[in-house]
Amino acid sequence: MKNSRMPDLLLAAALLAGLLSGCGGSPAENDAVSATAPAPAPAAEPAATPAATVQPALPQTLQQVCDLGIADEKTLRRADSVCTRQQAAAMLAQVHKLRCGADSHYLNDPAVAGASNAATRYYFAQALYFSAMEGFYDAPYESWDAWAGYCEANEQPYIWPDSILLGPDTAGVVEGGDIWNHCRDLDEIQHPANADGLRNWLDFGFIPAANYALLVYDRTDGTKVLSLDEDGNFRPYETMTVAQVAEAALRYYNSFEPAAQMVPYEDTAAFDPAIITPELLARQTTLPDASCAALPAEWHGVLMFDMGRVTNQSTDWSLDKQIYEYEIQAVKDAGFNFIGLAFDFSVLQGPVPEEGKLNETRLKELDQVIAWCIERDIHVDLRCAGLGGFQRSDSFDDWWAWNDAGVNDTGYAGEFAALWKALAQRYAAIPNRYLSFNLFIEPQSHSDEQYAAFFGPAVTAIREASPERCIIADIHSNDLTGRPMAEMGVALSFHAYDPRAFCALGPENQNDTVYLNGATWPYTAADGKTYDAEAVLAFSTPERPSANELAALASEYGVGFMVGEWGVFCNGIPSNRYPDETLYAFYKDMTDVMAEKGYGWCNGVWYGSLGIAVDYPVVTATTYEQVGDHPCYIDQTMLKWFQEFNG
Repeated sequence: MKNSRMPDLLLAAALLAGLLSGCGGSPAENDAVSATAPAPAPAAEPAATPAATVQPALPQTLQQVCDLGIADEKTLRRADSVCTRQQAAAMLAQVHKLRCGADSHYLNDPAVAGASNAATRYYFAQALYFSAMEGFYDAPYESWDAWAGYCEANEQPYIWPDSILLGPDTAGVVEGGDIWNHCRDLDEIQHPANADGLRNWLDFGFIPAANYALLVYDRTDGTKVLSLDEDGNFRPYETMTVAQVAEAALRYYNSFEPAAQMVPYEDTAAFDPAIITPELLARQTTLPDASCAALPAEWHGVLMFDMGRVTNQSTDWSLDKQIYEYEIQAVKDAGFNFIGLAFDFSVLQGPVPEEGKLNETRLKELDQVIAWCIERDIHVDLRCAGLGGFQRSDSFDDWWAWNDAGVNDTGYAGEFAALWKALAQRYAAIPNRYLSFNLFIEPQSHSDEQYAAFFGPAVTAIREASPERCIIADIHSNDLTGRPMAEMGVALSFHAYDPRAFCALGPENQNDTVYLNGATWPYTAADGKTYDAEAVLAFSTPERPSANELAALASEYGVGFMVGEWGVFCNGIPSNRYPDETLYAFYKDMTDVMAEKGYGWCNGVWYGSLGIAVDYPVVTATTYEQVGDHPCYIDQTMLKWFQEFNG
């Protein structure tokens, strides 16, 4: 079996150079309404040609389908008609051809696509799934029976996309998972009443096909190709109209990432001026300037992690999720002027890393996020969350181990420096008021000397390309003082998540209403020590300094300081959290004291139960508003609190 993975194959699929040129069928095929003949003309004049009835415009989405050549106008004019399997297979076949650059043998097999009976949601899911599988196996598709026999004989595994569903499970508890957790009518898919008449008897054809259709999403707005209804039902044998199939096929078309443009590091040396325009960089801004010598006290921000994970076993709920403009606007609406934008170098190298190259397509996506922030007077702190070299199908455990081991071995320091230099060259023209670099999020370096040995070359490389760039170093793990980085003139960042029992909710108490409702701020820990914001920022251990001590060290060396992360977080998506009076007492105390001390800050949670934004309205004791029709909901209570604090 091939070593490649299907998600990577799909993401790397070549985009055809052009769109099909026509939408309509032949005159005999068109559904044009016959025109009524005009009144007879005077005898001296030739007879007038009958006027054609003007067809109403297609709805915008269906016009897109037509323009792309996914379906012709004749078919789309019957939008409310029941779609046949033949029509559904034809639409998906066109998407496959446009996006993969080849015909789908599966979708063009008469045994699959030749039926004129109605296309159901499950038929659509199977057509989508099995056509996606064509490129996964060594044996090409020749016929269903031959291919199914090959798959059974070789015990081929399922193909799962690298994201998960989020919402109420079959017990009504909000969580992340796959179709097994969330679908209430799963038995109808697993044991269909009419199995003999369907091409779904193969073991891996029952569930994974539906799961795949539920997980693949439209990259333009985040919507799934198919979705469960409000009651958690897939409705597998519900027939689909032409419009429903066309719209789902368009979402599938939009699920493909644009073709990778792998270029050497030196060829990435300039951002796209059509995205980050000269006019944008010259605009008036309310943002304060920044430098290694001074990090603004006015920075009030949030951490966004959407580009910070690459492997398919990570704990993020939407690890391959795009960042959309409406999310950046939501940050602005909350009054923030700073985003800690986590990214993994593996993302910029992907989908399949090539030595010495970055994907210009993905770099332009990063350009766009930065441009959206500049437009809204939001500073972007680019925060490295992964050393590079991984793809989505790799093990999360391996990814984690590499990021831990890599920073403690100088063997990769040169390559890491080259990656940072590429970004420094690309963004050299962007002023520090808009952009800073954070070398690595919470590196687990074992000593100051090792920290300097690994990250020192990156600092040098950045300064070679962008001498004045504001560079920040997280001083987070034990046995680090931050002194060597301060000596290099690098600004310092502290992560304030103490007391841990209050700020880092573990699985034993993150949804425990007795524990949560019993907590107050100031918080008294199990050892009897009481914490308020002053105590949090003064808290140190023999292994690491306090926030205030690190700030004093920064001042001693003439470099900037900030609280790079703080707040309350958990590794799940519980439906409960601290009562408002406790949570916002903590927020007010921390923000007031940091303001008094002149510390800029970044709250560590934007998405999730303890953040302003969620993919699903999770917490029961608050009110959410959906952002348009996007899969994003804003906690109105938390939004208003930060709006008032941020002015």
